[in-house]
Amino acid sequence: MPPPLLPPRSSGSYFYRYQTTEHLEWLEPVILEHKLYIPLASTFNDLRDARPRLEEKTAGEWAAYLRSRVPHTDLPAGQIRLVDQLKEIVADLGAQKIHEMATSGWHEKTENHRIYCLSKRWDNLSMWEWYAAKQTGYCLEFARAGIFLDVRDVVYQAPPAYDLTDISNATSPTWFSTSTPTGATKRKCGSCWPASKVVLRSRWGLIC
Repeated sequence: MPPPLLPPRSSGSYFYRYQTTEHLEWLEPVILEHKLYIPLASTFNDLRDARPRLEEKTAGEWAAYLRSRVPHTDLPAGQIRLVDQLKEIVADLGAQKIHEMATSGWHEKTENHRIYCLSKRWDNLSMWEWYAAKQTGYCLEFARAGIFLDVRDVVYQAPPAYDLTDISNATSPTWFSTSTPTGATKRKCGSCWPASKVVLRSRWGLIC
């Protein structure tokens, strides 16, 4: 059975972030100004982060979905007349082409999500080895408060396909499913390393 679309909230009162000392200047605003830089999903090594698979649809289902979006879309005057031809337009393009276009457009939005990867443990020797330069770095501790109230577990299974036409799949403004597919990431960060993430839709990287 595939995991739920939205991973469960992480348990625990504290979360941890391992870092190297390569950029100690990044530590100063964290400690002195209580500011945190949250990197963009587009900068991650695993390009599947925050890039969910979309569920395949028939041409008829895509046409119905696009028609349902018309009242919420500011269409140029020249395109309004095309609304009545949606069914024919989608049929000409084909369901597969519409799926590719929808996936590309969706990922353009989600690549601006910001993701902060965390651990549930401060004493994991493997994490100190991988992410803190062989025990020469440092580990930040964050209490479950503010944005960290919505930290989500990383699910090491292939995520379910996202049904773009189902409004019940809508997410809150502060988090998005980041279930990690099996593969290189799992081999590196295997289940022996309990991991969590907090995901923000904000384009801003500094959280005060």
